Amino acid sequence: MKDKINKRWAVVGLIWAGVIFLTWWNIDTMDRIRSPRERIEISHTEMQFVQYNSENISSVLKKRALFCQPVESLKLGCLSVESQLRSLATEYDLKEFKTECQPGEDNQGSIPIKLSFQGSFERALKLLGVFQKPLGVFQNAFLSFNSFLIIRVHI
Repeated sequence: MKDKINKRWAVVGLIWAGVIFLTWWNIDTMDRIRSPRERIEISHTEMQFVQYNSENISSVLKKRALFCQPVESLKLGCLSVESQLRSLATEYDLKEFKTECQPGEDNQGSIPIKLSFQGSFERALKLLGVFQKPLGVFQNAFLSFNSFLIIRVHI
């Protein structure tokens, strides 16, 4: 009697294992079919969006181009940055403030500027903090500082 019950449970277990396997296989097949269809549908809707809004997109791109004005000369841009740096140096009471801007033809998107000054370490850190503030004088879409190199500090 017990052997008969064990065989029935084994058959029931095999049936359920088959049901679970078939369910998993069905879901996997549906995912393989649905994935390319979704990609095609997404690309189709993106193309429709671009077609319907092409005029708006082009006007937005034109407006965006107006926000960025090319500099007539890199030296002129350096002069503007140097004057802003000098005003910050006087604000933080830094002595012997000198800037050296080195525009070159090979500088693509970045220009090295060397700063030298004398003052307390605390004031120098405050000046460097101005460069790092998210809404600081120098943090905008057109000018950002990539790295700082402190050569010599006298305490």
